[in-house]
Amino acid sequence: MMKKVLLFLFLLPFCAFAQEDSKYMEGAVPEVDGKVIFQTELTSTVLSPEMVYETINKWMHERFSREECRVVYENSEEGQVAAVGEEYIEFSRTVLALDRSRMQYQVTAECKGQSCLLQFKNIRYEYDVTYQREPEKYTAEEWITDKYAIHKGKLNRISGKFRIKTVDFANQLFADAKKALGLNTLEIEEEKAQATIIETPVKSTDLPGYKSYAVSELPEIMKSLLSSSPFSVESNGQTIISTGKAEWKGMGTMFGKNIASFATPANNSDISNLKDNDIYKLSFFKTANDNEAWIIIECRKSGSSTENEQNVTIGEITNIWVK
Repeated sequence: MMKKVLLFLFLLPFCAFAQEDSKYMEGAVPEVDGKVIFQTELTSTVLSPEMVYETINKWMHERFSREECRVVYENSEEGQVAAVGEEYIEFSRTVLALDRSRMQYQVTAECKGQSCLLQFKNIRYEYDVTYQREPEKYTAEEWITDKYAIHKGKLNRISGKFRIKTVDFANQLFADAKKALGLNTLEIEEEKAQATIIETPVKSTDLPGYKSYAVSELPEIMKSLLSSSPFSVESNGQTIISTGKAEWKGMGTMFGKNIASFATPANNSDISNLKDNDIYKLSFFKTANDNEAWIIIECRKSGSSTENEQNVTIGEITNIWVK
């Protein structure tokens, strides 16, 4: 009975918001076969299918990392990850009152090739009402759809605020996933590339099974993965530093050239075999036990230094290949 009374009140025209934002109006809450399902497809042109899945999987585990929000299913062979979430959406807060609702939901990711389909669905609410002992319980289908949340072109006062917060939540969720894949950075880099006139040319050499990149084309997401990837150093076809025996120091510029640097213990004599202007390759692996590198950076040794009991080798980047 209480739900019917509340619903009647919600449908009254004077309960609508004074000003409407078009992004919350008709069509803002998508329905698929009668179910509310927010979804987006993210596509990377630079990450391999394996890296797309691994990146999304890592993001899901970091995003849903507590008891109420956790990953409940993952299948690397099918490229699938699923998580459940439970958190509060807050409508208003004053010294004397807090207006909020608990929201429960499911997020799924299905990666195929270089694309990933994200879905935010199975949304339910528990809304504490001051004059009731038990919270009001709603599903998204009966509460925030066009049928229930919009009346005569305006958002209803109560269900409308649920609709706004849910749409905002979905948009932020998808934006976070997009950022995790490095797509925001890539768009910025593409804009910069269009405005950039000169870049020091690097001779590109094909490497079977790999795609060649200029330094400016390498997305930040890939650069960030280098610090957690074990690597080896090879020169003249010989491994001079075994996988995991050196520390990645990063990329940068020096005297107008793109450089990469790594460090080895000061007592490591193997690095002494590498002379100035020698060409060498840094092969990065997903794990120390892998046999195939996911990215290879070729350098020409430019110099070295000593810091904190480490020998730091600096090289001009001449080629980058990504698997």
